[in-house]
Amino acid sequence: MADFMKAALPRVSARERAAAADLVGTMISATGKAISSQNRSNSEVDALAVAVGEMLCGYLERYSRREGE
Repeated sequence: MADFMKAALPRVSARERAAAADLVGTMISATGKAISSQNRSNSEVDALAVAVGEMLCGYLERYSRREGE
């Protein structure tokens, strides 16, 4: 996760990257746990995975732009 965050947020301090990594990791874990406890089809799980991925990409893009200003 640290390497991913360094690549995704290269201009952000290590402290801020660690906070972002904690948030992303917590969100992925909680979302995965919630989805796995539900009776969903593979296509529904795939659609949710895409939506979560897009949401996280948006968060990282906005965070990166904010820190670059």
